[in-house]
Amino acid sequence: MPNQPTELPTSLVLVGFEPAVLRLPEDRKPAPAFVITHGAGGQADWHCSHYANLLGPSAALLCLRGKRMVTRDPMRGYYYPNHLKLSDELVAAHAALLEKLSQAIHTQSIVYMGYSQGASMGVLAVADHGDWWPRLLLVEGGYDTWSSPLARKFKVTGGQRVLFVCGTDHCRLLAQKAVLTLTRAGIEAKLLTAPGAGHRPDGPVVPRVQEGLVWLLDGDPHFQNVLKHLTIERRAEP
Repeated sequence: MPNQPTELPTSLVLVGFEPAVLRLPEDRKPAPAFVITHGAGGQADWHCSHYANLLGPSAALLCLRGKRMVTRDPMRGYYYPNHLKLSDELVAAHAALLEKLSQAIHTQSIVYMGYSQGASMGVLAVADHGDWWPRLLLVEGGYDTWSSPLARKFKVTGGQRVLFVCGTDHCRLLAQKAVLTLTRAGIEAKLLTAPGAGHRPDGPVVPRVQEGLVWLLDGDPHFQNVLKHLTIERRAEP
């Protein structure tokens, strides 16, 4: 009787933190990875489901939980206490990916995706590790953190591209300045907006994220199947 395939894991243990939510492609082929962070009060499970639908079946997703807002009630949501704590969680996540999943993912093709708090604190957390996360998606956050020295640090450590997606005017105005700062440092940067969408990761923001991801992921053949899915989804938009 042939061996039955083992069940795919749905979480990844991170030393010092709650387990991250994990989604691996069912075809078990090596996949590009997306490390995802949420906003204050958010849920890693929701963001993993959201981006699984968006990116399709050929992407590996790792969604960081952060810390419970109410210790005894995980349903009340999670947050990242500060960028140092988020940085520590990201370091633990990267170490776990290399140790446990190096055969399941393309370790040189990992994208950082942050929403709100996960974007704002994420910028400070990832700038030292452009070689780990050379491509960033920042939704409604991370626009007021880029200084010229920080942008240069991201470039020197291996950073390549940064995509901002905004649903509010506040985000748009500050992200425009961040794009200039990053561009001057030699980083490719782009801003897309969903006017009137508000501070949210879903709704009218999603088509702009889809559009921007095609630009963000272009040039790396490991994202080929993800790009195909994004292109099909965009064509299916009403």
